[in-house]
Amino acid sequence: MPSWDLNMPAGELRETVIVQRPVRTADEIGAEVITWETVCTRRAKVEPIGGGEVFFGQKVKAGTTCVVEMRYVPGLTTDWRLLFKGRELNIGTAVDVMERGKKHYLECKENT
Repeated sequence: MPSWDLNMPAGELRETVIVQRPVRTADEIGAEVITWETVCTRRAKVEPIGGGEVFFGQKVKAGTTCVVEMRYVPGLTTDWRLLFKGRELNIGTAVDVMERGKKHYLECKENT
């Protein structure tokens, strides 16, 4: 379970995540193209909380859900993503804990 206090002992932040935001541009025929811009790198606590399989396009895809706790990143929204150990984590929920601008609590789903 997440810790809702603002204290984040450095010893709990064992993992490194890269925080990225989408950059939307148009190609030569006007179609939207999304590229990803790295905003920052953060030390984080990453905990898997579940997994599952979905049937998509005649294939079974596995997905992992995890909770990420890290220091606050200004402007972070659910449009952004995290890179963690070579995996893409889509942000489903982004909470500024106690709305103090000190700590983010994120629920993420692995992009498979």
